[in-house]
Amino acid sequence: MKKTVFFLLATTLLVSAVLTRAEAAMTWTGNCHEYEIVLVPGITWGDALKDVQDRLGEGWYLATVTSKQENDWIYENLVATAVLPLPDDPTLPQPLNREWWLGGFQYASNSADAKKNWRWVTGENWNYVNWNSIEPSGGEYFLGMWGSQSGDYSGVGGYWNDEGWLDNINGYIAEKGTPGSKGGKCR
Repeated sequence: MKKTVFFLLATTLLVSAVLTRAEAAMTWTGNCHEYEIVLVPGITWGDALKDVQDRLGEGWYLATVTSKQENDWIYENLVATAVLPLPDDPTLPQPLNREWWLGGFQYASNSADAKKNWRWVTGENWNYVNWNSIEPSGGEYFLGMWGSQSGDYSGVGGYWNDEGWLDNINGYIAEKGTPGSKGGKCR
């Protein structure tokens, strides 16, 4: 009986750790920054902004995506490969790899133009975008990257959405590095 209880407790702790944080950060050689995907279903963007430092530590922030190469790398290496937990009840719907918060936000939420006034949490220039063709739709002020199974919008993985539906959020992408730094020989 003790072995069974210990095994169940150890398994629960192991699964809990895996479901909330990737095993290790990955480094993109394009800028030598570290990236990590963090599973926190339904988290608000504001809570993710705080959680990234609480959970991962100083120097981490919601990821900023400043080039197509960076966007593609994040999608291919983190988002498209994200493993979501299966529900305990097999009759429940399987989880979908829907959407992940990034570090973009619309500064002036009263803007009549949904494409204006977007900023990165790091203050980097907003000079690259990867909006899906129907986005930004307006009225939603925080940036998400669509996953590989974005409900009615199949085939849009890696594209951006101005998001407001917390049911779509699986968690966030975190980044650590000096904003604006260029790649080279990474340590």
